[in-house]
Amino acid sequence: MITFFGAPLLVLSLCTSSVFGADKDLSWSEFVTRAKENNEELLSAQRDLQSSEYSVKGSYYNYLPQVSASASASRGGTEDDYGVTLTATQNVFSGFSDAGKVAQNKANYDLARTSLQSTQAKVSYDLKSAVADLVYAQNYVKLAKGIIDRRELNLKMVQLRFDGGRENKGSLLLSKAYLEDARLDYLQATQELSVAQSRIAKTLGEEDVNSYILNGKVPVTIPSETKPDFQKLVLDTPVYKAATAQEDVSKASVTQSESGFYPSLNLSATTGKSGPSWFPDQESWSVGASLSMPIFNGGRDYFSTRRSLESLKASTLTKSSTLKDQLVKLKDTYVSYVQAVQKLKVDGAYVEAAEAREKISRQKYNNGLSTFDDWDLIESDLIKRQKSFLQSERDRVVSEAAWEQVQGKGVLQ
Repeated sequence: MITFFGAPLLVLSLCTSSVFGADKDLSWSEFVTRAKENNEELLSAQRDLQSSEYSVKGSYYNYLPQVSASASASRGGTEDDYGVTLTATQNVFSGFSDAGKVAQNKANYDLARTSLQSTQAKVSYDLKSAVADLVYAQNYVKLAKGIIDRRELNLKMVQLRFDGGRENKGSLLLSKAYLEDARLDYLQATQELSVAQSRIAKTLGEEDVNSYILNGKVPVTIPSETKPDFQKLVLDTPVYKAATAQEDVSKASVTQSESGFYPSLNLSATTGKSGPSWFPDQESWSVGASLSMPIFNGGRDYFSTRRSLESLKASTLTKSSTLKDQLVKLKDTYVSYVQAVQKLKVDGAYVEAAEAREKISRQKYNNGLSTFDDWDLIESDLIKRQKSFLQSERDRVVSEAAWEQVQGKGVLQ
């Protein structure tokens, strides 16, 4: 276990709320639940999907008969005329325009669904990285305070040796500079903590009035020993699925544009009553069919079709380009994820080694067996390693979150 000045540091662990004055002491599952319920970006994507679902259902209207009723009353000369009618019409064929509308709305629904998946993955990434930043900032405040205490102790030790004539003024001034630098670090750490708290509030969709603290750890997984099948994974990424859905939208647009070259057939039936008094009693009815064939409309259908075909070609090329682009992103993100996991192990080993070396070096310096310069190098190396370890803790979580996001996965699915 890595220790900072005798205090154990758990990987992405909580720091006590009494230290940071946190108002919201939440477990990881509670963070996830709050993000699901309140994140505006996620809620908006869910509403968009619901809207697209209604559009799909509404696009079937032309496959069903249209029924209307009307009533009329008129007066001319000495007679009144009243009438009531009920009319039903049914489109039999519209040049595949209706099929194109349904297909286009279905493709738009697929777009909304992949958009929701992308948003879920993004919010999951935002949440993990925000909590990782929060824990990093909390631990960095704790580390910075410890470094101040350490630098103050070191300054007193050097001051005593300087007063006794066993140390030079340069070493004393450098020790004072180290202390001021540690105080600056602490100031920056507290400010970063404030920013991290605001970022958490934004991700959770809450007002920026609370302080948060993680009660537990951000869950992480160990990379599989077997290399992922990137060619298979890329087909399930939301970005590629969105490109595929966009191609389907373009295909449906071609179908709609080409419908202008085909005839349209409608059937109709009307029944009603008319007469000089209300309610009229003279019955009438009629049935009919109408067939219309476009001849020339100034080239509108031709140019509309050509435009749709070019749009389809562009969508197909975009889909192919997206496949290649996402394949590169998958591989690049996975490599960063694996390297971040390994780097955390390496930095942890360096911290343990630096702590052991510092203890030995401090004793040697106290006993006059080591120079200030030799002790200072080891002391500064320990602090550098501790800071690097905290950074690696955060990067390890963020890199895994990025790997999940590019796949369209996360804790919100």
